Amino acid sequence: VGNSGTHAVNATLYAKLPYDPARDFAAVTEFSTTAMVVAANARLPGTSIQDLASLAKQHPGKLNVAIPGATGQLAGDALWSQLQLKMTNIHYKGSAPSELALASGEADLSLLTPLATLTHLQAGKLKAYGITSPQRSPILPDVPTLMEQGVQGFDIQFWNGLFAPAKTADAVVRTAQRAIAQALQTAETGERFRQLGLQVVGNTPQEFTVIVKNDVEKFRKIIIESGIPRL
Repeated sequence: VGNSGTHAVNATLYAKLPYDPARDFAAVTEFSTTAMVVAANARLPGTSIQDLASLAKQHPGKLNVAIPGATGQLAGDALWSQLQLKMTNIHYKGSAPSELALASGEADLSLLTPLATLTHLQAGKLKAYGITSPQRSPILPDVPTLMEQGVQGFDIQFWNGLFAPAKTADAVVRTAQRAIAQALQTAETGERFRQLGLQVVGNTPQEFTVIVKNDVEKFRKIIIESGIPRL
């Protein structure tokens, strides 16, 4: 099992990665995707991404962004670049510390999964300025996407899926894909994924391969433009 970090971000982030995400694996099928929420401490003003942009332009570099991991940082850096905003990143050791920093007001913003923000949003400790995917989250249906709010073409999602060794026979890959896609369509599995804020996929090996290749290029561009040092 791999994800957008192991098979897209890491291809550029690590200078000496001990595997090649494209060459060493055969994509079988994508299990699911999830967007990220542009989340903020409830004290920040406004409700839309335009409100956030206006605030950030008034105070360049003054808003702190809690960074839970590489994908969250890259999504944020890409968004700030597109909106021509200057933010200050602060790295935390994972999602949970970032959530706590945001809810307490230690940080102003973060990009977190819908599930990670749900309880804090319901409690009024956080607010959401938008969703990073083209479609709304099933557990946050009232939060508009960034594209809906005029951020053209913005689509960054965290995905996970199944891979096999590169030389696995096509017949084996196709058989596994069909079985997984069928399992993902069962009512019980679909409901569990929705509870976790995930969008079920179950696409073909060819479709998944294209997604991996496109995301490698997408994240490479963001990493280079953001000046993030390679590890």
